[in-house]
Amino acid sequence: MLQARLSELLPDILIIAEEFGDWDDSRRRIDLLALDREANIVVIELKRGDTGIHMELQAVRYAAMVSKITFDQAVETYARYKHPRRQGRTLQRRTAFPAVAAVRRPTIPPP
Repeated sequence: MLQARLSELLPDILIIAEEFGDWDDSRRRIDLLALDREANIVVIELKRGDTGIHMELQAVRYAAMVSKITFDQAVETYARYKHPRRQGRTLQRRTAFPAVAAVRRPTIPPP
């Protein structure tokens, strides 16, 4: 129920994957992976109950895991999420994924 109404709670994010787990040598899965309007990765973990055992460790672990995701990888992840049957095909980001096109690609200032 919460997941279905997430856009009301967090209107400025775009869910790009559910049960995301594209890691080498890991069975861990992030409940929801998203982008904000500044192209920052947002990790959303949905918890049932009130046991908060090891949540801080999990947050640090997931932050480290997603820290290396590039914008292009995020776009590809979203493509697989929205169009799971089109895996292996190249899709045009601006036409197939207008929500991702609205996210500003991060720029790296010159040194």
